[in-house]
Amino acid sequence: MSVNITIDDTSPLVHYSSGGAGWDIRQNASDSTLYNGTYHKATSTSATVTLDFSGSSITVYGRSNRGYIASVDSTLNFFNESLTVKRGSNVLFHADDLDFGFHTVYVGNFGNFEGPELDFELDSFVVGAKIGQENGTLPLKYIESDDPVVKGFGNVSTIAGGRNGTSLYATGANSGISFSFTGASLAIYSPPWNPSLPSPSQYSVYINSSTIPPGKNDKPFTSYPGSTNGAGELRFFANGLSEGQHTVAIVNYQGSFGFDYATYTRPDRYVHYSNVCWANCATTGVDSTKQQGPGYVQSQQPQQTQSSFATQQITAGTGRGIAIGLLLASLMALSTF
Repeated sequence: MSVNITIDDTSPLVHYSSGGAGWDIRQNASDSTLYNGTYHKATSTSATVTLDFSGSSITVYGRSNRGYIASVDSTLNFFNESLTVKRGSNVLFHADDLDFGFHTVYVGNFGNFEGPELDFELDSFVVGAKIGQENGTLPLKYIESDDPVVKGFGNVSTIAGGRNGTSLYATGANSGISFSFTGASLAIYSPPWNPSLPSPSQYSVYINSSTIPPGKNDKPFTSYPGSTNGAGELRFFANGLSEGQHTVAIVNYQGSFGFDYATYTRPDRYVHYSNVCWANCATTGVDSTKQQGPGYVQSQQPQQTQSSFATQQITAGTGRGIAIGLLLASLMALSTF
């Protein structure tokens, strides 16, 4: 059985080029095609966006009125979006045949299209993963901020607001939140933010650390910047965890981290993935060949050079593969409506 998780454009898990400079956050609550009514818009040819994820499928939603490139783990695709619907949120890119593991999806404006009429918008991502065997059950369970399994360390306080009326806030360096669960997938959410609440800062996520708080020899799975968007937001997700109990710790830097709730799934029949490592992975021996966190070793952006183009195949917006050499000769034709 499979799970899907949606990552909004405002999530700190989404990495925008130039630290977000040149991107505008737009709202349109009346557009039912938008996830949470928001999107990021850019007109620069250098605008790119990336997402690291654990799973086996990815769908990117947004809009482009010219052309754009998309890749998973440096496999490059080109799309002539003038052939698609121009309003609302559309499927920009989809891949559902990935080997399960840690991947990076990369989407950006195509370098030969430029000018004020260029409109590239990012709405959301949907990540899919098979974590339970067919004909099994896959219940979704919640961990609220006041659940006894949730523990704080350092400077932690309870503040009004959130899904069940209150949330936990870890404030100051090395403060944090931890909890244990038994499941194969996990998602952690912060409460809606407003200026009266502590400002978020960078945070790190540890999975199955040796101690709580994590010790000096424990390595974080990954780290993310803080974010002050107005909606409740996804702060971390993991798919394909091994069978058994897991402990998660979120360690805060300087500002604060707000914990609203977490969701997890526990299949009755697990799918086991032996090629990934989630915690304190070995750098030598058999385990060193596994993908490991923060992992995402494929996260390097593909090189957009003529020499690299000449050796690859791309996919046009119609779904037909064409050679890069032919593309270079016809870019100007594709860039006009």
